[in-house]
Amino acid sequence: MKKTLIKVLSATALCFSLSSHAALIQVSATDTAPGSSSYLAPGAGDVGGFPTPYSPGSLIQPQNLFDGMDDIRIASRLDLSALDRSTDNGDPALGWDVDQLEWFTEFYYFDTLLDDWQQVTSWYAFISWDQVETWQADPELSGIDFWTGDVRGFLADSSWLSGDWLAVSSFEGATSTVNNTFFSIRNPAAVPEPASIALFGLALAGIGIRRRKQKQA
Repeated sequence: MKKTLIKVLSATALCFSLSSHAALIQVSATDTAPGSSSYLAPGAGDVGGFPTPYSPGSLIQPQNLFDGMDDIRIASRLDLSALDRSTDNGDPALGWDVDQLEWFTEFYYFDTLLDDWQQVTSWYAFISWDQVETWQADPELSGIDFWTGDVRGFLADSSWLSGDWLAVSSFEGATSTVNNTFFSIRNPAAVPEPASIALFGLALAGIGIRRRKQKQA
C-alpha cells in the first residue's frame, strides 16, 4: 500500500514540477518561528537541497501575492522537539515505526466554483529515527525544512483564483496540524458563465456532427 501511494505521489509531483516558474507560500506545520538553525532533509524539497525561506541566510522571500498563471511551491518546517513529542520517538508499543519516521502533508485550495476544498498536492517523506535522534542531539539544529514541487490551480487554463490554502500534516498517520494561509492574485482568472460553457459545448457537438456527415458524404 505504501509503495503504491509513494508511486502515485511521485508521479503527481513530477507532473506538477514541469513548469519553470514558481513562487512560494510558507507554512509552518508546528508554528516554529523562521530563522533558527535547521536542516533540509534528504529526499524532501527540491532536488539538490535548495533552501526554503526558513533556512538561515536564505535569499528566498516568501510571498502572498501571485499572478494568475504562477506555479506555487509551499515551504514548510517541522520542529524537532514537536516531532519528538508527537511521535514518541518511534515507540513500537504505540504503533510507531521503529525504523523510520513518516510524515505526510496534504495541501488544499478552496475552489470557489465548486464551493469546496480541493486537494492540490501531497508531500510524503521518510527519514530514519537514527537521523532524527542525531538532529535532536545537535544544539545547533531546531527544525527540518522542505517544500513541495510546483503546483497550479485546477481551472481549465491552469490558473488561480484568489482564495485560501489549507495544510494538513500527519506524523506516522496519527498527529495532524492545520494551517490556513490567505493569498491573493494580481490577475485572478475570469470564471465563464454556465450559459457560455453550454453554448461552447453545443458548438463542439455541432462541429463533430458536421465532420461525421462530411465523412459519410
